[in-house]
Amino acid sequence: GLNFRLVSIDGSTIEDDVTWQWLSRNTSVSTVTSEGIVAAIDPGQAWIVGTANGEFSDSVLVTVTTDPNAVASVEISGEAANLPIGETRQLEAVARNLDGDEIAVSFTWRSSDENIATVSADGLVTSISGGNVGITAEADGIASVPFQIFCGETASTREGPFSGRN
Repeated sequence: GLNFRLVSIDGSTIEDDVTWQWLSRNTSVSTVTSEGIVAAIDPGQAWIVGTANGEFSDSVLVTVTTDPNAVASVEISGEAANLPIGETRQLEAVARNLDGDEIAVSFTWRSSDENIATVSADGLVTSISGGNVGITAEADGIASVPFQIFCGETASTREGPFSGRN
């Protein structure tokens, strides 16, 4: 089963009176019981969502495969810092099988919002306007978790003297 912990902002675990609800966003791939036990149904991917006390939720992407040599996960790496408008950033993707071995495959890249950032066929992200965007890479029908990038100015500047007074 899945194990989720509810953690407060100071990092301490909150366990008293936590009621969990579970949901599979793709029940044709996997289901989840009220105890958080995930069952594989068919190859593919499904987001499993755990919600604590009807208020706090998080999710995990589950991949189901029947071939141990097939793509089981896709991971994106790259700099996660802010991307100023008009600039580019190269992302890299790696596909792995069930044993964690790297597999040589081609990737399809996607942007969650091409008005904020576009991504080329080789993973080059171009910032178009301000906002948050998720970039995904997919191989053989298996997608990565979205790689989050904030597009916009990274810092504001001010010219002129400062008085030091409020």
